[in-house]
Amino acid sequence: MKKSVFMFLSILLTVVLVTLAACTSKTTTTTTTAKTTTTTAIVTTTVQTTFPVNFPTLPMVSSTTPGYGDTGVHINDLIVVTFSKNMDPATINANTFTLSQGAARINGAVSFSGSVADFDPNTDLTPNTTYTATITTDAKDLAGNALPAAYTWQFTTGTTDTSAPVITNTIPADGDTGVATNNSIEAFFSDELDPSTVNTTTFTLMQGTTPVAGTVTYNGQDAAIFNPASDLSPNTDYTANVTTGVTDSAGNPIASAVSWTFTTGAPQTSVPTVISAVPSGGASGVPINNAVSITFSEPMDPVTITNATFTLWQGTTLIPGTVNFDGVSTAVFTPASDLSMNGTFTAAVSTDVTDIAGIHLASAISWQFTTGNADTTVPSVVYTSPADGNSGVSVNSAIAVTFTEPIDPTSITVTLMQGTNIIESMVSWDSTLKTMTITPANPLTPNTRYTAGISGATDLAGNGNVTASWSFTTAP
Repeated sequence: MKKSVFMFLSILLTVVLVTLAACTSKTTTTTTTAKTTTTTAIVTTTVQTTFPVNFPTLPMVSSTTPGYGDTGVHINDLIVVTFSKNMDPATINANTFTLSQGAARINGAVSFSGSVADFDPNTDLTPNTTYTATITTDAKDLAGNALPAAYTWQFTTGTTDTSAPVITNTIPADGDTGVATNNSIEAFFSDELDPSTVNTTTFTLMQGTTPVAGTVTYNGQDAAIFNPASDLSPNTDYTANVTTGVTDSAGNPIASAVSWTFTTGAPQTSVPTVISAVPSGGASGVPINNAVSITFSEPMDPVTITNATFTLWQGTTLIPGTVNFDGVSTAVFTPASDLSMNGTFTAAVSTDVTDIAGIHLASAISWQFTTGNADTTVPSVVYTSPADGNSGVSVNSAIAVTFTEPIDPTSITVTLMQGTNIIESMVSWDSTLKTMTITPANPLTPNTRYTAGISGATDLAGNGNVTASWSFTTAP
């Protein structure tokens, strides 16, 4: 009898899924305040919850700048480490965070705040030279828990960085309305920042002439987050400000102070969900050198996405690695070394991940895949929309580029320019990570030439360094 009931329920579930698939278009729309990000819908088996995972409680290195194996690193950059938890400041110092060139120790100063530490060499590093950075097990979290193992990585230097960073995107965007009153305010930069310059003096929020109380955090990569101390007032205008006191990790201040204004609506109550993962649940033959990505239904709080909340396992063995975030909704876990061939792995995301309103995932999510061989293919651009040289393009058009294979969203730098002016835009990806869409925050100007550009794009295996640009002219 139980077997018959199971078969009936299985058939019924299949019918329901087929019906839903027939009635659902290939895209779903996720709205962030006044902006709309479109992502391709995923099949129901992409993520599963049948593989229980014990998420780590010990602190870990979540990400580093520069990253493992990076080349062309600026000789005047800071070395920045982001931990998965807030750490004990007394244990983060020049003895536990070191930099060496061969056997020679590099002298420098260590600064720390919350979960982000930086090493500032006393003098510029030597060009075209390999360096080794290390975090020892004497680094501890606030509860006294030490790193489970020393973390070491290498990078190779290039030349001096003299370019001023710019703000590439904000959430909310300038002019947005209906912004959730419980949302945080985020600014994204074209370069990694000096953590000590990201604070409540350089990043402020005003309601008229009244400062809004709050805290400012930095994700260790390219995002500054202002968290109001309490919910904002509904139906009210606010202005966010970033001053030239913010500098990149080489000490270059932003080119000019930036302000943007938005209007609030009601509190956000929607719960974030996972809308896609690469590789997907049940995938086989996954390259052993691939990273794992996950995309959420709405903008997320970057500080909550670490390698303690986004993990990879082989059986009960935790795979070491780092986590990077694209600044909006996609996180990428990069294993510290190649995975084993023909192995079964479980990726998982915990409920400690939150959106920018502080709302947690409803439940932990996990999915499995099996590996194959290594990926050595370099990605390339298939086509762009609009095509290079197109004219008469709608001022409301989104700009898209499609690649030959999935791209690491955290590797790519995207620009949309009108002359020398950067156009604020939202970047989104389809569920395969092959097509990227650039959506301007505001309609483009009629009868005007624009240039879109990408650089640094690599696939999930780290292959390539794709650079491309294309121009188009809007309709009169």
